[in-house]
Amino acid sequence: MSIHLFIRPALLGIGLLSMIGCAANLTADNQDSTVAVQAATSQATIYYNGNIITMEGDKPQLAQALVTQNGKIAYVGSLKHAQDNYKNAATVDLQHQTLLPGFIDPHSHFGLVSNTMGQVDLSAPPIGKIDNIDKMLQALKAYKKDNNIADGEWIFGWGYDETQLTEDRHPTKKEIDSVLPNNPVYLQHTSGHMGVANSNALATMNITADSQSPEGGNIARVKGSNEPNGLLQETAMYPLMYQLLKTLEPKQGQFFDQTQDYYAKYGVTTAQDGSTTRDAIQFFQKQADNGKLKIDLVSLAGVSDLDENLADKDFKWQTYQNGFKVQGTKIIADGSPQGKTAYFTQPYLTPVPDCESDCRGLPSISQDKMNEIFVKAYKNDNQLFIHNLD
Repeated sequence: MSIHLFIRPALLGIGLLSMIGCAANLTADNQDSTVAVQAATSQATIYYNGNIITMEGDKPQLAQALVTQNGKIAYVGSLKHAQDNYKNAATVDLQHQTLLPGFIDPHSHFGLVSNTMGQVDLSAPPIGKIDNIDKMLQALKAYKKDNNIADGEWIFGWGYDETQLTEDRHPTKKEIDSVLPNNPVYLQHTSGHMGVANSNALATMNITADSQSPEGGNIARVKGSNEPNGLLQETAMYPLMYQLLKTLEPKQGQFFDQTQDYYAKYGVTTAQDGSTTRDAIQFFQKQADNGKLKIDLVSLAGVSDLDENLADKDFKWQTYQNGFKVQGTKIIADGSPQGKTAYFTQPYLTPVPDCESDCRGLPSISQDKMNEIFVKAYKNDNQLFIHNLD
Protein backbone atom coordinates (compact mmCIF):
# COMPACT_ATOMS: atom_id res chain seq x y z
CA MET A 1 0.00 0.00 0.00
CA SER A 2 1.17 3.55 -0.66
CA ILE A 3 0.41 6.72 1.28
CA HIS A 4 0.82 10.10 -0.43
CA LEU A 5 0.45 13.68 0.75
CA PHE A 6 -0.64 16.94 -0.76
CA ILE A 7 -0.56 20.55 0.43
CA ARG A 8 -3.41 23.05 0.09
CA PRO A 9 -4.50 26.44 1.49
CA ALA A 10 -5.93 25.98 4.97
CA LEU A 11 -8.78 28.47 4.76
CA LEU A 12 -10.52 26.70 1.89
CA GLY A 13 -11.35 23.45 3.69
CA ILE A 14 -10.52 20.06 2.20
CA GLY A 15 -12.32 20.20 -1.16
CA LEU A 16 -10.62 19.16 -4.38
CA LEU A 17 -10.42 22.39 -6.31
CA SER A 18 -7.57 24.18 -4.56
CA MET A 19 -5.03 21.45 -3.99
CA ILE A 20 -1.64 22.56 -5.18
CA GLY A 21 0.52 19.47 -5.27
CA CYS A 22 1.93 16.36 -3.65
CA ALA A 23 4.67 16.53 -1.06
CA ALA A 24 5.90 12.99 -0.42
CA ASN A 25 4.99 9.33 -0.35
CA LEU A 26 5.37 6.31 1.92
CA THR A 27 5.97 2.99 0.20
CA ALA A 28 5.46 -0.31 2.02
CA ASP A 29 5.27 -4.03 1.23
CA ASN A 30 7.88 -3.63 -1.54
CA GLN A 31 5.37 -1.93 -3.84
CA ASP A 32 6.88 0.66 -6.15
CA SER A 33 5.19 4.04 -6.18
CA THR A 34 5.98 7.64 -7.03
CA VAL A 35 4.26 11.01 -6.80
CA ALA A 36 4.43 14.23 -8.78
CA VAL A 37 6.59 16.00 -6.21
CA GLN A 38 8.96 14.25 -3.83
CA ALA A 39 12.43 14.55 -2.31
CA ALA A 40 15.04 14.46 -5.06
CA THR A 41 17.95 13.54 -2.76
CA SER A 42 18.56 11.56 0.42
CA GLN A 43 18.53 14.77 2.48
CA ALA A 44 15.69 14.94 4.97
CA THR A 45 13.06 17.68 4.70
CA ILE A 46 10.98 18.99 7.59
CA TYR A 47 7.50 20.37 6.86
CA TYR A 48 6.14 22.58 9.67
CA ASN A 49 3.93 25.57 10.57
CA GLY A 50 0.81 24.12 8.99
CA ASN A 51 -2.22 21.96 9.65
CA ILE A 52 -0.66 18.51 9.25
CA ILE A 53 -3.65 16.17 9.39
CA THR A 54 -2.87 12.45 9.60
CA MET A 55 -6.47 11.26 9.02
CA GLU A 56 -6.00 8.62 11.73
CA GLY A 57 -8.94 7.84 14.01
CA ASP A 58 -12.46 9.29 14.05
CA LYS A 59 -11.39 12.81 15.02
CA PRO A 60 -8.82 15.09 13.34
CA GLN A 61 -5.29 14.35 14.53
CA LEU A 62 -2.81 17.19 14.05
CA ALA A 63 0.98 16.96 14.06
CA GLN A 64 3.49 19.80 14.36
CA ALA A 65 5.93 18.43 11.80
CA LEU A 66 6.41 15.85 9.08
CA VAL A 67 9.80 14.63 7.87
CA THR A 68 10.52 13.06 4.49
CA GLN A 69 13.69 11.27 3.44
CA ASN A 70 14.48 9.31 0.27
CA GLY A 71 10.98 10.03 -0.98
CA LYS A 72 9.40 8.41 2.09
CA ILE A 73 7.75 9.73 5.24
CA ALA A 74 10.37 9.28 7.96
CA TYR A 75 8.61 10.90 10.92
CA VAL A 76 5.34 12.59 11.95
CA GLY A 77 5.08 14.30 15.34
CA SER A 78 6.52 17.19 17.32
CA LEU A 79 8.62 19.89 15.67
CA LYS A 80 11.25 19.72 18.43
CA HIS A 81 11.79 15.99 17.90
CA ALA A 82 12.11 16.54 14.16
CA GLN A 83 14.65 19.35 14.62
CA ASP A 84 16.66 17.39 17.21
CA ASN A 85 16.85 14.21 15.16
CA TYR A 86 17.22 15.66 11.65
CA LYS A 87 19.72 18.43 12.29
CA ASN A 88 20.85 18.94 8.69
CA ALA A 89 17.37 18.73 7.21
CA ALA A 90 15.99 21.21 4.73
CA THR A 91 12.85 22.96 5.93
CA VAL A 92 9.56 23.88 4.29
CA ASP A 93 7.38 26.47 6.04
CA LEU A 94 3.80 25.50 5.16
CA GLN A 95 2.64 29.02 6.04
CA HIS A 96 -0.55 27.74 7.66
CA GLN A 97 -1.52 25.60 4.68
CA THR A 98 -2.96 22.12 5.23
CA LEU A 99 -1.04 18.92 4.56
CA LEU A 100 -3.21 15.84 3.96
CA PRO A 101 -2.82 12.26 2.71
CA GLY A 102 -3.37 12.04 -1.03
CA PHE A 103 -6.77 10.94 -2.33
CA ILE A 104 -7.48 7.43 -3.64
CA ASP A 105 -9.83 7.67 -6.61
CA PRO A 106 -12.79 5.29 -6.03
CA HIS A 107 -14.33 5.61 -9.50
CA SER A 108 -13.12 7.33 -12.62
CA HIS A 109 -11.91 6.48 -16.09
CA PHE A 110 -8.24 7.43 -16.44
CA GLY A 111 -8.23 6.43 -20.09
CA LEU A 112 -11.26 8.56 -20.94
CA VAL A 113 -9.79 11.53 -19.09
CA SER A 114 -6.60 11.01 -21.09
CA ASN A 115 -8.52 10.97 -24.35
CA THR A 116 -10.16 14.31 -23.55
CA MET A 117 -6.72 15.91 -24.00
CA GLY A 118 -7.24 15.57 -27.75
CA GLN A 119 -10.81 16.86 -27.89
CA VAL A 120 -12.80 20.09 -27.75
CA ASP A 121 -13.85 20.95 -24.19
CA LEU A 122 -17.64 21.49 -24.26
CA SER A 123 -18.17 21.58 -20.48
CA ALA A 124 -20.73 23.92 -18.96
CA PRO A 125 -19.85 26.52 -16.28
CA PRO A 126 -18.23 26.51 -13.79
CA ILE A 127 -15.96 23.87 -15.36
CA GLY A 128 -16.13 25.24 -18.89
CA LYS A 129 -17.83 27.99 -20.90
CA ILE A 130 -20.49 26.21 -22.98
CA ASP A 131 -24.01 27.12 -21.83
CA ASN A 132 -25.84 27.10 -25.17
CA ILE A 133 -25.66 25.30 -28.49
CA ASP A 134 -24.41 28.30 -30.44
CA LYS A 135 -21.33 28.56 -28.18
CA MET A 136 -20.80 24.83 -28.68
CA LEU A 137 -20.87 25.22 -32.46
CA GLN A 138 -18.50 28.18 -32.39
CA ALA A 139 -16.08 26.25 -30.17
CA LEU A 140 -16.07 23.36 -32.66
CA LYS A 141 -15.50 25.71 -35.59
CA ALA A 142 -12.65 27.47 -33.78
CA TYR A 143 -11.04 24.15 -32.80
CA LYS A 144 -10.79 23.06 -36.42
CA LYS A 145 -9.24 26.38 -37.45
CA ASP A 146 -6.85 26.69 -34.50
CA ASN A 147 -5.56 23.13 -34.92
CA ASN A 148 -5.38 23.20 -38.73
CA ILE A 149 -7.60 20.13 -39.05
CA ALA A 150 -8.13 19.20 -42.68
CA ASP A 151 -11.48 18.26 -44.20
CA GLY A 152 -12.17 14.55 -43.74
CA GLU A 153 -10.33 14.24 -40.43
CA TRP A 154 -12.21 13.28 -37.27
CA ILE A 155 -13.06 15.93 -34.66
CA PHE A 156 -14.15 14.92 -31.17
CA GLY A 157 -15.67 16.96 -28.36
CA TRP A 158 -16.49 16.01 -24.79
CA GLY A 159 -18.30 17.15 -21.67
CA TYR A 160 -21.48 18.80 -22.95
CA ASP A 161 -24.52 18.57 -20.66
CA GLU A 162 -27.90 19.26 -22.25
CA THR A 163 -29.44 20.04 -18.85
CA GLN A 164 -27.01 22.97 -18.51
CA LEU A 165 -27.69 24.38 -21.99
CA THR A 166 -30.17 27.20 -22.53
CA GLU A 167 -32.02 25.02 -25.05
CA ASP A 168 -32.31 22.15 -22.50
CA ARG A 169 -31.71 19.52 -25.20
CA HIS A 170 -28.99 17.67 -27.07
CA PRO A 171 -27.54 19.28 -30.20
CA THR A 172 -28.55 17.65 -33.49
CA LYS A 173 -26.49 16.34 -36.38
CA LYS A 174 -27.76 19.16 -38.60
CA GLU A 175 -26.58 21.81 -36.16
CA ILE A 176 -23.10 20.30 -36.14
CA ASP A 177 -23.25 20.00 -39.95
CA SER A 178 -23.86 23.75 -40.17
CA VAL A 179 -20.32 24.51 -38.92
CA LEU A 180 -18.42 21.30 -39.76
CA PRO A 181 -20.01 19.81 -42.88
CA ASN A 182 -16.79 18.25 -44.20
CA ASN A 183 -15.51 16.47 -41.09
CA PRO A 184 -16.85 13.46 -39.19
CA VAL A 185 -17.69 14.79 -35.71
CA TYR A 186 -18.66 13.05 -32.48
CA LEU A 187 -19.46 14.87 -29.23
CA GLN A 188 -19.38 12.91 -25.95
CA HIS A 189 -21.97 13.66 -23.29
CA THR A 190 -20.64 14.51 -19.81
CA SER A 191 -21.91 11.14 -18.52
CA GLY A 192 -19.82 9.18 -21.01
CA HIS A 193 -22.90 7.08 -21.84
CA MET A 194 -24.01 8.81 -25.03
CA GLY A 195 -23.09 11.39 -27.61
CA VAL A 196 -24.08 13.16 -30.81
CA ALA A 197 -22.61 12.48 -34.26
CA ASN A 198 -22.98 14.67 -37.33
CA SER A 199 -24.09 13.41 -40.75
CA ASN A 200 -20.55 12.75 -41.92
CA ALA A 201 -19.75 10.63 -38.84
CA LEU A 202 -23.01 8.68 -39.11
CA ALA A 203 -22.33 7.94 -42.78
CA THR A 204 -18.76 6.85 -41.99
CA MET A 205 -20.09 4.45 -39.35
CA ASN A 206 -22.87 3.30 -41.76
CA ILE A 207 -25.63 4.35 -39.35
CA THR A 208 -28.71 5.05 -41.45
CA ALA A 209 -32.50 5.11 -41.27
CA ASP A 210 -32.41 1.36 -41.85
CA SER A 211 -30.10 0.72 -38.89
CA GLN A 212 -31.69 -1.01 -35.93
CA SER A 213 -30.86 0.09 -32.40
CA PRO A 214 -28.48 -2.47 -30.85
CA GLU A 215 -29.38 -4.41 -27.71
CA GLY A 216 -28.82 -2.13 -24.73
CA GLY A 217 -28.64 0.99 -26.87
CA ASN A 218 -30.68 3.49 -28.85
CA ILE A 219 -30.26 5.34 -32.13
CA ALA A 220 -32.43 8.43 -31.66
CA ARG A 221 -34.56 9.50 -34.63
CA VAL A 222 -35.84 12.69 -36.18
CA LYS A 223 -39.40 12.97 -34.89
CA GLY A 224 -41.90 11.30 -37.24
CA SER A 225 -39.25 9.37 -39.20
CA ASN A 226 -36.54 6.71 -38.94
CA GLU A 227 -33.77 9.15 -39.86
CA PRO A 228 -31.10 9.33 -37.11
CA ASN A 229 -30.96 12.75 -35.49
CA GLY A 230 -27.38 12.21 -34.29
CA LEU A 231 -27.94 11.13 -30.66
CA LEU A 232 -26.50 7.68 -29.89
CA GLN A 233 -27.15 6.22 -26.46
CA GLU A 234 -25.32 3.45 -24.59
CA THR A 235 -24.23 0.52 -26.81
CA ALA A 236 -25.24 2.48 -29.95
CA MET A 237 -22.33 4.84 -29.32
CA TYR A 238 -19.70 2.07 -29.09
CA PRO A 239 -18.61 2.26 -32.77
CA LEU A 240 -17.91 5.98 -32.33
CA MET A 241 -15.93 5.37 -29.14
CA TYR A 242 -13.82 2.71 -30.89
CA GLN A 243 -13.14 5.23 -33.65
CA LEU A 244 -12.15 7.83 -31.06
CA LEU A 245 -9.66 5.45 -29.43
CA LYS A 246 -8.20 4.52 -32.83
CA THR A 247 -7.85 8.15 -33.89
CA LEU A 248 -6.19 9.34 -30.68
CA GLU A 249 -3.95 6.28 -30.18
CA PRO A 250 -0.80 7.88 -31.72
CA LYS A 251 -0.79 10.50 -28.94
CA GLN A 252 -1.43 8.00 -26.13
CA GLY A 253 1.97 8.49 -24.51
CA GLN A 254 1.75 12.29 -24.52
CA PHE A 255 -1.77 12.26 -23.11
CA PHE A 256 -0.74 9.72 -20.46
CA ASP A 257 1.76 12.12 -18.91
CA GLN A 258 -0.68 15.04 -19.05
CA THR A 259 -3.40 12.97 -17.39
CA GLN A 260 -1.17 11.94 -14.51
CA ASP A 261 -0.28 15.58 -13.90
CA TYR A 262 -3.98 16.46 -13.97
CA TYR A 263 -4.84 13.88 -11.29
CA ALA A 264 -1.83 14.81 -9.14
CA LYS A 265 -2.68 18.52 -9.39
CA TYR A 266 -5.91 17.83 -7.52
CA GLY A 267 -4.32 15.58 -4.91
CA VAL A 268 -5.31 12.24 -6.43
CA THR A 269 -2.35 9.90 -6.05
CA THR A 270 -4.08 6.59 -6.86
CA ALA A 271 -6.23 6.77 -9.99
CA GLN A 272 -8.67 4.24 -11.40
CA ASP A 273 -9.51 3.22 -14.95
CA GLY A 274 -12.81 1.41 -15.33
CA SER A 275 -13.57 -1.11 -18.10
CA THR A 276 -10.02 -1.24 -19.46
CA THR A 277 -9.35 -3.12 -22.71
CA ARG A 278 -6.52 -5.63 -22.99
CA ASP A 279 -4.59 -3.27 -25.29
CA ALA A 280 -4.92 -0.45 -22.78
CA ILE A 281 -3.84 -2.74 -19.91
CA GLN A 282 -0.72 -3.66 -21.89
CA PHE A 283 -0.04 0.01 -22.57
CA PHE A 284 -0.44 0.97 -18.90
CA GLN A 285 1.83 -1.87 -17.77
CA LYS A 286 4.47 -0.88 -20.32
CA GLN A 287 4.37 2.71 -19.05
CA ALA A 288 4.73 1.43 -15.48
CA ASP A 289 7.61 -0.92 -16.36
CA ASN A 290 9.41 1.95 -18.09
CA GLY A 291 9.20 4.06 -14.93
CA LYS A 292 6.64 6.47 -16.38
CA LEU A 293 4.15 6.31 -13.49
CA LYS A 294 4.06 9.36 -11.22
CA ILE A 295 0.99 8.08 -9.37
CA ASP A 296 -0.46 4.61 -8.76
CA LEU A 297 -2.98 3.35 -11.33
CA VAL A 298 -5.61 0.65 -10.81
CA SER A 299 -7.49 -0.86 -13.75
CA LEU A 300 -10.76 -2.77 -13.87
CA ALA A 301 -10.68 -5.00 -16.94
CA GLY A 302 -13.60 -4.94 -19.37
CA VAL A 303 -16.10 -7.76 -18.96
CA SER A 304 -16.05 -8.51 -22.70
CA ASP A 305 -12.45 -9.71 -22.22
CA LEU A 306 -13.19 -11.84 -19.13
CA ASP A 307 -12.76 -15.25 -20.82
CA GLU A 308 -9.53 -14.24 -22.55
CA ASN A 309 -8.13 -12.62 -19.41
CA LEU A 310 -8.92 -15.66 -17.26
CA ALA A 311 -7.32 -17.99 -19.81
CA ASP A 312 -4.18 -15.85 -20.05
CA LYS A 313 -1.65 -17.47 -17.66
CA ASP A 314 0.57 -14.37 -17.80
CA PHE A 315 -2.28 -12.04 -16.80
CA LYS A 316 -1.79 -10.84 -13.20
CA TRP A 317 -4.72 -9.87 -10.99
CA GLN A 318 -4.72 -7.82 -7.78
CA THR A 319 -0.94 -7.41 -7.82
CA TYR A 320 0.93 -4.12 -8.17
CA GLN A 321 3.69 -4.18 -10.77
CA ASN A 322 5.69 -0.96 -10.67
CA GLY A 323 2.68 1.01 -9.47
CA PHE A 324 0.05 -0.52 -11.78
CA LYS A 325 -2.39 -3.36 -11.14
CA VAL A 326 -5.57 -4.91 -12.53
CA GLN A 327 -7.89 -5.31 -9.55
CA GLY A 328 -10.82 -7.10 -11.17
CA THR A 329 -13.47 -6.92 -13.88
CA LYS A 330 -16.05 -4.22 -14.53
CA ILE A 331 -19.59 -4.83 -15.78
CA ILE A 332 -21.53 -1.95 -17.30
CA ALA A 333 -25.08 -3.01 -16.46
CA ASP A 334 -27.03 0.10 -17.41
CA GLY A 335 -26.80 3.76 -18.27
CA SER A 336 -26.56 7.24 -16.86
CA PRO A 337 -29.01 9.15 -14.62
CA GLN A 338 -27.90 12.45 -16.20
CA GLY A 339 -28.82 11.18 -19.65
CA LYS A 340 -31.85 9.26 -18.34
CA THR A 341 -30.60 5.92 -19.57
CA ALA A 342 -30.00 4.48 -16.08
CA TYR A 343 -32.32 1.48 -15.74
CA PHE A 344 -35.09 1.69 -13.14
CA THR A 345 -38.09 -0.44 -12.20
CA GLN A 346 -40.39 2.60 -12.53
CA PRO A 347 -40.54 5.12 -15.41
CA TYR A 348 -38.81 8.50 -15.18
CA LEU A 349 -41.06 11.30 -13.94
CA THR A 350 -39.74 13.83 -16.47
CA PRO A 351 -39.45 13.64 -20.28
CA VAL A 352 -36.77 11.34 -21.70
CA PRO A 353 -35.14 12.15 -25.07
CA ASP A 354 -36.41 9.91 -27.89
CA CYS A 355 -38.77 7.97 -25.61
CA GLU A 356 -42.54 8.36 -25.60
CA SER A 357 -43.73 5.96 -22.89
CA ASP A 358 -42.57 3.54 -20.16
CA CYS A 359 -39.18 5.29 -20.12
CA ARG A 360 -37.25 3.27 -17.55
CA GLY A 361 -33.77 3.49 -19.07
CA LEU A 362 -31.64 0.98 -20.92
CA PRO A 363 -30.26 -2.21 -19.36
CA SER A 364 -26.94 -3.02 -21.03
CA ILE A 365 -27.00 -6.68 -20.09
CA SER A 366 -29.67 -9.30 -19.40
CA GLN A 367 -30.17 -10.85 -15.97
CA ASP A 368 -29.28 -14.30 -17.33
CA LYS A 369 -26.00 -13.00 -18.76
CA MET A 370 -25.26 -11.20 -15.50
CA ASN A 371 -25.82 -14.42 -13.54
CA GLU A 372 -23.53 -16.32 -15.89
CA ILE A 373 -20.73 -13.77 -15.43
CA PHE A 374 -21.10 -13.83 -11.65
CA VAL A 375 -20.78 -17.61 -11.47
CA LYS A 376 -17.71 -17.60 -13.74
CA ALA A 377 -16.00 -14.78 -11.85
CA TYR A 378 -16.73 -16.35 -8.45
CA LYS A 379 -15.28 -19.70 -9.52
CA ASN A 380 -12.09 -17.93 -10.61
CA ASP A 381 -11.81 -15.65 -7.55
CA ASN A 382 -12.24 -12.63 -9.81
CA GLN A 383 -13.57 -9.47 -8.18
CA LEU A 384 -16.47 -7.81 -10.01
CA PHE A 385 -17.27 -4.10 -10.10
CA ILE A 386 -20.69 -3.17 -11.45
CA HIS A 387 -21.97 0.05 -12.93
CA ASN A 388 -25.60 -0.27 -11.86
CA LEU A 389 -27.88 2.47 -10.57
CA ASP A 390 -31.18 0.68 -9.87
